[in-house]
Amino acid sequence: MNFQYKKSLLMLAVACTSAALFAKDDDNNTRNTVAPYLQNRASDIVDKVVGKNQHNNLFGLGSNYGTFDVSFRYKQSFRPNGITELLWGPALVSNPGTTTTTTTTTTRCGSDCGTSTSSCSSCVVKVTGRGVVPAKAATDLEADQFMLPTTYSSLLSFKPRAQQFRAGIGFYMAFDEMVEGLFMRVRGDFVHTRHDLKFSEAKTSTTPTTTPATNLATFSDFASGKSLAVTTDSAIFEGLQFAKFDCGTRTINEFGDLYLELGYNAWLDEDGHFGFSGLFIAPTGKKPKAEWLWEPIGTNGGHFGLGGSITSHYTLWRSEDEEKHFDFAFEAEITHLFGAKQTRTFDLKGKPLSRYALAKKMMPTGTNLTAGTAPSATNAKPALQFADIYAPVANISTQKVKSSFGVQADLVGMFTFVCHGWSWDLGYNFFGLSSEKLKLREGDDCDTSCGSSSMTTTFPVNTWALAGVAQSYGFNATTKVGLSSTASASTVFASSAIDTPALAFAGDGITKLTTTPGGAAQVNTSLTPVTIAVTDLDIEGAETRVLSHSLFTHVNYTWIDREDWVPFIGFGAQVEFGQNGGCGTKNCGTPTTPTMPTSSNCGDSSSSLNTALSQWGVWIRGGVSFN
Repeated sequence: MNFQYKKSLLMLAVACTSAALFAKDDDNNTRNTVAPYLQNRASDIVDKVVGKNQHNNLFGLGSNYGTFDVSFRYKQSFRPNGITELLWGPALVSNPGTTTTTTTTTTRCGSDCGTSTSSCSSCVVKVTGRGVVPAKAATDLEADQFMLPTTYSSLLSFKPRAQQFRAGIGFYMAFDEMVEGLFMRVRGDFVHTRHDLKFSEAKTSTTPTTTPATNLATFSDFASGKSLAVTTDSAIFEGLQFAKFDCGTRTINEFGDLYLELGYNAWLDEDGHFGFSGLFIAPTGKKPKAEWLWEPIGTNGGHFGLGGSITSHYTLWRSEDEEKHFDFAFEAEITHLFGAKQTRTFDLKGKPLSRYALAKKMMPTGTNLTAGTAPSATNAKPALQFADIYAPVANISTQKVKSSFGVQADLVGMFTFVCHGWSWDLGYNFFGLSSEKLKLREGDDCDTSCGSSSMTTTFPVNTWALAGVAQSYGFNATTKVGLSSTASASTVFASSAIDTPALAFAGDGITKLTTTPGGAAQVNTSLTPVTIAVTDLDIEGAETRVLSHSLFTHVNYTWIDREDWVPFIGFGAQVEFGQNGGCGTKNCGTPTTPTMPTSSNCGDSSSSLNTALSQWGVWIRGGVSFN
């Protein structure tokens, strides 16, 4: 029986691990190189099993018994560059160091960056206007699209840190008086999560810049959501409403997901046990609202879960006096996470970070605009023209979605040495969350998961277009006329030429529209403007997965001289390794066109990004067993 048990246990471990490892997408759809939302790990089977060998799955009692415990845990992330790379991907470059400038203004939010005018991180994002000399690099964000001057340049640095505090309760009850081997288990947490991007901006303009009153002063102003009533061309700029970030720390308090199990130990004797249970996850936490970049969600985001759990252990060695023994335990939870209603921000297909690109609102063309190759009363009237409003793409690409995961696997293998009342656990934990499936919830009534009240319930059709830096107005003498110019090939890194360019005329098709009031140079417009469609949203590119490996240890003491009520207390530590970290230029190269990565470290065209955090944690737990 021992041999068969060990063989079955090994096969089960291999099967479960394989299921988790291969539960990622194998399609050939193009994936993004950045993750607009970083999916977190909510389940933690380690907390369920450490320090429990002497209290659960007991043999020969012949009566009902149980365990109640309370734990306090703290986790903190490391490898901050790994998080930065997931958020900024192809925009990341190595810090060029201190730049000698004529005028240097530094905007700092953290206290850990010192006082130099260069960025404090080894990896930075550069924001550069088209008028900066030397010319901006292909990986620099185009400052002009953030309502900043053409001579603006700065370095953005990030050193993200996640912190989490959990106060958990667990309850285990065995019903041996009713059916030997029958048991139930309940566990849940109160969770406090803190995310801090540790963002700072260092302005590095190489020429003195007088910022117009109608422009934002810094990129930080744009990122934090500041709006403009009047831009330099007298339009309105709606500030960033979603995927915002600033120097602040985002926090959230929530009751963690509730795990409910009902199981049966099919094999139970003095040397070990093997059991299985049905597992139900009740979501009690909060859902993503997309208002902030890297928002702190400490639970699974509102997913109901249904699956099963396997529990087992085997005593490999026992002393003659039976005061000492050495065990191996294997535990696994495999669940499916059903669809949850959430709110997410998307980039446009093939355009990472385009959520921050400039868009313009369009309206049906009136009687004041036509386009052609020469003055003619038969010149065509474009379908749309500028409606005097600019906004970041995120304001329209943030949509209500339904998120689901095929498989969540949480597995642990653990050795335990017991000596009298002392026990020492040492083990390995694998966590895997298969590639997410996202679907838009167009037309749904807005509920509490929608986030901003300004969010539309359906995607705006033929309303918004990529603006680039194309001129949005022409002039009929001194009268301003909204143009139909759109720049659909633009990215947040570089503006493109306008779509289907043609000369702009007034409604009569003969009067030229000029680039300036009363000027002589005729302005171009788009004969066929191109708007952003719902099919342009990179839904699949925003789908992520989570895969991590952990090592942990736990020391526990039990007052074994007690009978009916046996208290215990222990403490432990864990280190978890998630995605690899590094600068964009170090791990991903410096692509000429920053759309796809040049290294497998940053994802590939057939796999969603792994957003698992690398983090360490410590805990203390105590409880009492009873019979």
